[in-house]
Amino acid sequence: MTQAQVVRETDRAIRLAYSHRTGAVLIAIGIAIAIGAAVFGNGGRIPGVVVGLLFAGAGALAFTYRLQFDMDLELRRWRMIRGFLWRLRERQGTFDDLAGVVIELHWVTTGGKHNRRKVPSWRVGLGLGDGKVAANFYGSRVEVDAFRKWEAWAKKLRVPAVDRTGGGERVLDWRDLDRSLEDSSLTADPGREGEAAVDGLLADPPEGSLIGVTTVAGGAVELWIPSAASRGRRVGALLLALPLLGFGGAALWAAAGGPGAVESNATAAWIAGLVFAFAGMGVAAAGFGRTGTVIREEGDTIVFGTRALGRVWGEKHVAKRAVEALDLATSSAARRGRGGTGLLGRTWAAGRSGAGRELRVRSDDAIVRVGRGLNRDELEWLRGLLRALISES
Repeated sequence: MTQAQVVRETDRAIRLAYSHRTGAVLIAIGIAIAIGAAVFGNGGRIPGVVVGLLFAGAGALAFTYRLQFDMDLELRRWRMIRGFLWRLRERQGTFDDLAGVVIELHWVTTGGKHNRRKVPSWRVGLGLGDGKVAANFYGSRVEVDAFRKWEAWAKKLRVPAVDRTGGGERVLDWRDLDRSLEDSSLTADPGREGEAAVDGLLADPPEGSLIGVTTVAGGAVELWIPSAASRGRRVGALLLALPLLGFGGAALWAAAGGPGAVESNATAAWIAGLVFAFAGMGVAAAGFGRTGTVIREEGDTIVFGTRALGRVWGEKHVAKRAVEALDLATSSAARRGRGGTGLLGRTWAAGRSGAGRELRVRSDDAIVRVGRGLNRDELEWLRGLLRALISES
């Protein structure tokens, strides 16, 4: 999809236009290659000049492409011109013809040949009535920033906000974007079946689920979502821990006077043995230890964290009143087509029912994703429980 930028924005009108910076860069690179080949090239002048001209030609072609999207905020009309100079096309209509401001999840490949990976990127653009996005005008690898821009533009244009980051499409009225779940009347959302609160009591998680629910001091609720450690992770930890424990044990045995005793450097042997032994035990604990996600109430806030090595790490505090959405979103590991472990979620393997989706807790200031690896019933139960906790505040 063509990337545009805001070239003019006032209280009455907005203009988006395609940036020709890419074309300029290609032309500059092509000219540099051609000149370098012509001046410094020996036997490869002609191929170098040809390559340079190809780059410059591609840049010149990019310069002939035009995209302009004008919006009149008073008359609530839009006009789009797009295409190459020899084949420009024009469309126009009213804001009522627009599908709305659309946010989508894309994947960007980064890194070199040996460390290539895909990272998520969120793009915001204008959707036409046929469902296509006319132009993306904002992109960010920070999810919460992209959602802020998405909401701001939907409210500015007073058009629907279309969320396509969850594997489907969710359309919201721009008037509801700043309403918290506590105040919202959107309880009849089709994806919110299976509420977890029944007559004020907490229902049990779905049958077969390992999710734990406890009530702590003051009646606050604490959730425990254990990490489903894969066999590969445990085997890897075992293969790494055994040599460390072996080296540590041998060094301690030698320092204590066993076969192969070390007399001159007994202190060094003791230190090395203890270091290797503790390292081996740490690796084993990390591989076989109890890890997972902790979600708990603290007054008017909900705290999310990851439990590992006996403590909770990376706590995020989200005010109940600030939560605007609880929806199912596509997880990063799912889009890469393999299993994975998220900061706040379980390890999952490809093929598990519901794998590749997680619960997204969204406010204006933060976005927290939990429950990666849970199946659909578990995710719906978790969403219902969090909605019940928020509504009780």
